[in-house]
Amino acid sequence: MKRSVFTLLLLLSMPLAAHGKTIRVDNYTEIADMGAYEYSWAPFVIPAQQDANSLIAIENEPIGIDSSGNRITVAADKFYRDGKRIKIWGVNFSFGGNFPSYEDAAISAERLATAGINSVRCHHMDTSKYPSGLWHPSHGQTIYPEAMDRLDYYINELAKKGIYTNLNLHV
Repeated sequence: MKRSVFTLLLLLSMPLAAHGKTIRVDNYTEIADMGAYEYSWAPFVIPAQQDANSLIAIENEPIGIDSSGNRITVAADKFYRDGKRIKIWGVNFSFGGNFPSYEDAAISAERLATAGINSVRCHHMDTSKYPSGLWHPSHGQTIYPEAMDRLDYYINELAKKGIYTNLNLHV
């Protein structure tokens, strides 16, 4: 599988390498000179500061431990929180992406919130040994305490930024 993915990527990159010429438009955009075909690459930049005027900006409030207004409910096919309609914009984390260091967890939670993310699905964390999964690296029969600690810390950092977490187990 790894070899076929590598081969595919190599083949896809060959036309760019063959022409070997790109035109830089600005700091984020390059146009590859492909003869009759030109491709423009658009940047995907998550800003360091949330822009209130951005189309993706939403106000995430920290998720508290009391359940008074933090539960998401459904009425008439719409999501609500504390009686107000909300939209859910989420991403998936897989394998080792569920276990960042404390420092990376805080940075990641901030950047996700800045991009308007308010939901994270933690996926494929129970299929591998740590650091790719939550199982003990030496025998894989019990949950590795460091993995659980990192996951717990990360979920807390996400909640501080108003980001809900879906733990997807046994996949």
